[in-house]
Amino acid sequence: MDFNYTGYKGSITVYLALTLTIILSLLFCVIESARISSLKTRSKAVSYMAADSAFGEFARPLFEKYGLFGVFSTEEDFLTDIKNYAVKNSSPGNITFNTSFSLLNLKLKDISYNNIYHLTDNDGIFFAKQATAYEKYRIIAGKLKEFTGLNDAVTKGSLNTPAYIDEHGACIDNKSLSVLNDMSGSKSSLYKDSSYSSAKSLEENIASKVTNLLKSNLLLFFIDDGYTISHTALADETKETLPSHICVLSEEARSIQAGSISDFITAAVDKGLFASYINSSFSSYADTSVNTALSLKYQREYILSGLSADDDNLLSAALSIISLRAAFNLTYLLTDAPKRDAAVNLANSITFYTPFASQLAAFTILSLWSYAEAIIDTRDLFHGQKVPLMKTADTWTLSLEGILTLGKSTASKNDGSSGYTYDEYLNMCLFIMEPFTMYYRCMDLIQLDMCENINPDFHMNSCIIASDIHLLYEAKPLFSSVILLASPDIYTFSVDTLYGYD
Repeated sequence: MDFNYTGYKGSITVYLALTLTIILSLLFCVIESARISSLKTRSKAVSYMAADSAFGEFARPLFEKYGLFGVFSTEEDFLTDIKNYAVKNSSPGNITFNTSFSLLNLKLKDISYNNIYHLTDNDGIFFAKQATAYEKYRIIAGKLKEFTGLNDAVTKGSLNTPAYIDEHGACIDNKSLSVLNDMSGSKSSLYKDSSYSSAKSLEENIASKVTNLLKSNLLLFFIDDGYTISHTALADETKETLPSHICVLSEEARSIQAGSISDFITAAVDKGLFASYINSSFSSYADTSVNTALSLKYQREYILSGLSADDDNLLSAALSIISLRAAFNLTYLLTDAPKRDAAVNLANSITFYTPFASQLAAFTILSLWSYAEAIIDTRDLFHGQKVPLMKTADTWTLSLEGILTLGKSTASKNDGSSGYTYDEYLNMCLFIMEPFTMYYRCMDLIQLDMCENINPDFHMNSCIIASDIHLLYEAKPLFSSVILLASPDIYTFSVDTLYGYD
């Protein structure tokens, strides 16, 4: 075979072709590597932007009135919202450019959630943290307004105004009031040489008197003639949907123990802030100017007692204040020698100076005495007066004989100018209350408010505050696997986003 040889070998062409292939492969590898890094960054950015956008759709009335963030949505709808935002953010070309233009070409393949957290979760601690954080900034903002003179004077509702009467239920009838007037009875005397029968009778009369007041006539004893109390009550089907009924405390919350001193101080500060949040968000018997849109009028009393009816909550709160006042009154009686001696003399007459029985009887008499005085103290609080924690001989009202004449007409020796108000004693009762129950009862009232005035289908346990979402993205290689020598058919990127309100 005859070839026409020209003398050109072509080695340079082959060399350049091989070199250029290697250089282009290297260049494409660098570009693809940079693209993969960008895809990883982009997938994380898209995931957090989607979560941020979904959490931006919080229930605005809940925030405006109570300072709480929460997305009112089902878990499935919330996941769908994040998916839609992730799809839009991962393919911006669909919005700004032609659909075929996309250098990264990132696509969402799958989305699921590991966990979704609600306001009612974690034994109500999520709610409490938001409430205390909001209250902290609200107090600071209020102080700044006062300092700059931008805050108008806030006038609280008075117990002695006709407006208070108009906001509540039926008046107390005269027949009910006459029961109290008849309770005063006839006066009895306590003689130093009283016999066993008279002393025993006196003790039984005192016990009967206090017990009678602590029952049906107690609220009537506290309320002034012509004033009324609210009898609003929650329906059974309504109460069954409240957080305090559908949420179950964890075993850890049920068996919580006191921590270290630093933990105690931190808890005390948080409880103080939460108490301030309660005062600024919910009304009470003495302050009806807060949250007037809610059907329950004695809202702080509901937080303390958790009963369905306003008057039941008010009675329960009064009993709690009486118990608190009785403890302070008993402390005073134990330090007041004349009063203590009078109780001991009566106890000795009853028990014939039997050592153990005499001491027990004396303590019982002192306890009944302190409770009777506490009833007078609580009546003063209901009338808008102040009562000091520790009383003195000048501010102590009842003598041991005076317990028998205790009635609505019994005048108090406390002038009401110093001490603490009804709301402040109510705050003391709330402060020593178990916190988790308090959190859920606050959420009860918030849910009731939202249902009555915003959305009848609103539920606190449907308010999402945080989520742990798993997103899976995919992207095809930009260059052929022949050029890149070794390349997968498709890249996958997995992102876990734990996102929520701080």
